[in-house]
Amino acid sequence: PRGFRSGVACAGAGLPCIAAGPAGVDRWDGKAWAPLSDVGFDAVEIAGGVAWISGDAGRIGRLRLAE
Repeated sequence: PRGFRSGVACAGAGLPCIAAGPAGVDRWDGKAWAPLSDVGFDAVEIAGGVAWISGDAGRIGRLRLAE
């Protein structure tokens, strides 16, 4: 990922992994990291095929993961 990431979550053996931090959000596909957003977030959790990310001032993001 690009810079410090304060949280990472993986969807399991089928991947992907999502990393979030103050400089943005990145996705790991099993081979390489790719940027998803330059907006900073602090934490990430994956449940039910959706990555939920949270950040400053109550900011919440939702990312539907490809099946």
